[in-house]
This record gives sequence, C-alpha cells and structure tokens, in this order.
Amino acid sequence: MKSLQIIIVLSAFITLTSFKTKATFQPSTNHTITSINQNQDDKDFIGKWIQNSYSPAAKKYRASSILEIDLKKDYTAHFLISKGDEIKTIIGAWSTKETENSIKIMGPNANLENGVILEYLRNGKDLSVIHLSRSIKAGKVLLKTGDVIFERTSK
Repeated sequence: MKSLQIIIVLSAFITLTSFKTKATFQPSTNHTITSINQNQDDKDFIGKWIQNSYSPAAKKYRASSILEIDLKKDYTAHFLISKGDEIKTIIGAWSTKETENSIKIMGPNANLENGVILEYLRNGKDLSVIHLSRSIKAGKVLLKTGDVIFERTSK
C-alpha cells in the first residue's frame, strides 16, 4: 500500500513540474541558435528597429508580434515581443547569411540578398525563423516581411 502511495505522489510531482515552462519565454536546449556569419554589410543592420506597421493585413504575419528588434554586433538580437497582454524580451540571433535553421524551415532557395534572418524561441521551445528584406523608401532604410515593416530608431 505504501509503495502505491509513493508512486502516485511521484507521478503527480513529475506531471506538475513538466508544465512549469509551457507559458514562459525561457530558452530551452532543444534548439541551438548560432548565426555568427560575418559579412561586410552586416554593420548596416546593427541597431534598434521598431515596428511601424499599421495595416490590418500585417496582423497575419508572425513578425507582427515583434514590437522592436535590437541587432547587436555579436549577432545576438533582443526582441520585444507582444503575446496577448504580455510584453517580453527574448534573446535570439540574426544573420545576413543562410543558417542551418533557416535552410530547414525556409528551404534552400530562400533569397537572402540584402536581408536579415532572425531566429528566436517563441515560447521557450518552438523556433521561429523570419526573413526580413531590406528596402529604402523616402530615404529611410526599412526591414520588412510581408506587410510588417521595421524602421531604424538608432545605430
């Protein structure tokens, strides 16, 4: 009888502890995000980019939940993400060249010319890979994917 009680208590403990990371933005070890790919043009992307998308069509893109991107010199990226009523900062990576993860998710024929790949863990376990194309409009440099547009705020 005691062994049955111990098994039930251990099962309950394991079940409860397995759910504790489901709703967090903590990185896990399921994915490795490494995108240190030095390139002459990389310095053009370093800095903070803020979303400037007012179109209702922009809401259908995964990038629409990213409010701000801070691209660092060490190829890390800090994302200010909106998830429901929460706003969180997630650390990910960026690259101007194809990465192993981008090839897996976007396919080997993705055109990365003049663009940036962002990689981050959405909920601590699901990898997001987003390609942003660089464009210039009215003298401003923009990064965009679909209808989601990011403008540089500082270098």
